[in-house]
Amino acid sequence: MWLDLLLCISALTVFFLIAAPRGAGADPPPMPSPRMREVTCGADISISDVTPRPADGRIGESVVLTSFEPLPVDLTGWTLQVGRRRARLEGRIVTFDAPLTVGSPPLRDNGGEASLIDACGITVSRMRWGAALEASDLASGRP
Repeated sequence: MWLDLLLCISALTVFFLIAAPRGAGADPPPMPSPRMREVTCGADISISDVTPRPADGRIGESVVLTSFEPLPVDLTGWTLQVGRRRARLEGRIVTFDAPLTVGSPPLRDNGGEASLIDACGITVSRMRWGAALEASDLASGRP
């Protein structure tokens, strides 16, 4: 009986030494914490404000982008489009806690539409202002 027990223990020891992968039982290496959202297509970012050229003619057009993503998003490859003009947002980072104000193609003070297009070519946000906003309200039947 003692011999059977000793043989079982020996067989199990040999099995675990051969079959167990290296480092089995050790703690896995810690995963690095993500610092930025790597895939930037389809991110939850919106145009939250549009400031067209001031009435006095000074340059001052800007668009404010707001992120609803928990991680910062790299806007490389993204485009801001106003009419037929486009502005690439290369190297810009937008974060959840701070809206990003960017310069834009010329924004007409009488109205227009700005679109935010992600790196995959998908329009993720659109904002109308002035006459374009009024025209869309009339077309939809809103007062």
